[in-house]
Amino acid sequence: MFEHVSVFLSFVYAMGLTHLLESFTNLLNARERVKWSGLHLAWMLAVSLSLFVNWFGLFRLHDVTSWPLHVVLVLFAQGLAQYFACSFVSVKVEEDVLVEMPALYKHQRELFLAAGILISFFGIVRVWTGSAVAPTTPGAVLTIGTLINAGGIVTQLVAMFARSRVVQWAAVTAQLAILVGFLVRYWSL
Repeated sequence: MFEHVSVFLSFVYAMGLTHLLESFTNLLNARERVKWSGLHLAWMLAVSLSLFVNWFGLFRLHDVTSWPLHVVLVLFAQGLAQYFACSFVSVKVEEDVLVEMPALYKHQRELFLAAGILISFFGIVRVWTGSAVAPTTPGAVLTIGTLINAGGIVTQLVAMFARSRVVQWAAVTAQLAILVGFLVRYWSL
């Protein structure tokens, strides 16, 4: 069952990554017509890193022996939220049209942050219910996973509702630090 679930989720993650890569490529190709937003680019990076973290986390699932429906549904929901975060943060570039990334950030922010909050929420559900967590997973990973996901929810809520760009920058910086910290810690276990 692991192969079935992991292959499906890998396809979903690949589609999300395709949105991000195509968006970035199109932005670079149209760079003369782009009004850049560092904040939007930072969130594109954070969503990309989140996707990598979730894809990489599939590896630990190879030891899971029981795959009841609720486990598969939680993983499926988290994968869909990841796809939507990638889709909503991506920038659509049209031919010969000025790309206003600051305006797009303002317009799309709630959508991709809400999807990010759902990713973290389902991450907490997975940890607390033991859904799709290998029985050999160390307790430290579970505790860190809970803190990472809770921190992700907090940073994304702050970014969603804060009007100050300084606070929004602090939120995305914290989100990136949380994700990088998790990868470093996860890799060392």
